[in-house]
Amino acid sequence: IISVACFFLMIRRPPGSPLFPCTTLFRSVAFDFKNYDKAIIEYKNILKEYDNSPMEYENKKNGETKQILINLGDSYKALGDINNAAKYYISASSKKDTYMQGYYMHTISNYIKRKKINDAMEKIKKWEDQYPLSKLGYSSLYKAECYYYTQCYSEAIKELNMLIKINPESTILPEAKLFLAHCYRAKGEFSKADKLYKQITTDYPGTKFAIEAKSKM
Repeated sequence: IISVACFFLMIRRPPGSPLFPCTTLFRSVAFDFKNYDKAIIEYKNILKEYDNSPMEYENKKNGETKQILINLGDSYKALGDINNAAKYYISASSKKDTYMQGYYMHTISNYIKRKKINDAMEKIKKWEDQYPLSKLGYSSLYKAECYYYTQCYSEAIKELNMLIKINPESTILPEAKLFLAHCYRAKGEFSKADKLYKQITTDYPGTKFAIEAKSKM
């Protein structure tokens, strides 16, 4: 199917235009199959092709370049390489706007509290598109909460474990661990939940996270 789609994209493209649609279509396959190292190489090759593209494709190129930079960040994130993930997310991000970042966090948090999960997920997607660096922090935590409240515990656990892995020294860590423990408990994996609750009370004594963890033990 992919080969047929690429063939038609190739024969219908304007004369002299680069094979971006076909190339982009092929590049997504490696990521979908979790071959992240290969995806990184191929995404970088696309960027090189864009650098050599005709000027009349500049607007199209700019839009697609942002998505490829995000895809590179996603690939490095999946590999646990936070430095390179952050590098490409920053390159793809809009100009830093503290007000808008705060707006997204406040709005998403309110949606989750009101159990308007579809609205929260839609807003998370917009936030990540505009500020990809948020994928390394609170957008992942909010996403995990959405999974939790829709009883998709395995997805929530996967999201939180990745968040913890790439943020070993972050201030978000105790909150992420506490919520991960809640997810394990909801899924019926009580030994994993209790282990995390105990770890939180030991590592973050006196904090609200430790107090809540102790109440669950």
